[in-house]
Amino acid sequence: AVVSTQSGHYGRDHTIAVKRILSSVMSTAKRDFLIAIEKRYQKIWEDEKIFESDATNTDSGKYFGCIPYPYMNGRLHLGHCFTITKVEYASRYQRLKGKNVLFPFAYHCTGMPIKACADKLTYEMATFGCPPNFPKKEKSTDCDSALIPLL
Repeated sequence: AVVSTQSGHYGRDHTIAVKRILSSVMSTAKRDFLIAIEKRYQKIWEDEKIFESDATNTDSGKYFGCIPYPYMNGRLHLGHCFTITKVEYASRYQRLKGKNVLFPFAYHCTGMPIKACADKLTYEMATFGCPPNFPKKEKSTDCDSALIPLL
């Protein structure tokens, strides 16, 4: 660390040096600790086959969890988590009760929503170019422009 020659306090160079030392020491310790815990439990789950079930055993009952999978025509958001966690909690509860649980999870990447998005993008690129060059709005004199849009 570089210490200022001024008497009574440390200078700017010392502060910068201390920050560099601390950031290099503390940069990944918490992350590495959490990754070690994650790997430990993943190994236990794999060895004990916690998330596997025997489909031929029907004595304990069956449970099938199903949700409308999120479409990938936009960004994931909190609403997706909210929907998924309801079925995930129910599935985990049924597993704790000893049932054979099937909870398939995926993202829906096909179908009409994706086709509609692709068609809309194709139309916009053909109409406005890529990158888009949207026309400027001109002031309207008709009575429709005075109406307040409903929200």
